[in-house]
Amino acid sequence: MATLRLEIVTPETRVFAGDVESVLLPGVEGDLGILPQHAPLLTQLAPGELAYVEKGVSHTLAVGHGFAEVTGTEVSILTDLAVREADIDEKLVAEALQRAEEALRNRSLVGEELEATEASIARSLAQLKLKRRRHPGNAAIR
Repeated sequence: MATLRLEIVTPETRVFAGDVESVLLPGVEGDLGILPQHAPLLTQLAPGELAYVEKGVSHTLAVGHGFAEVTGTEVSILTDLAVREADIDEKLVAEALQRAEEALRNRSLVGEELEATEASIARSLAQLKLKRRRHPGNAAIR
């Protein structure tokens, strides 16, 4: 079976590098499915769920803002967040979301402070959606 080389990198670390059969990534204009020999493209990532199939097994990560470069043989993901569902601490993420939402309500944020707070909310929501979708008994998320 044909494969793609997938590399997922954050500012802190290389999260994944390996050969995969397919990638599903959250682009700013919608989800993109990538298979071997895909047409080359460069797209911006939106916070959400990234999935890939490696040796027939599906894996998922919550990702933040970033970019994806696709060639016929490679997918390179550069993002500010990439975390596996098992590594998400739902309580900590929910607390971070609450703090960021309070900051939006109680302060007049502008410029970089506003952008950072909105990005924090988007990253928190991406993680909570992944975690709670996998565990339906958890509280609903927007």
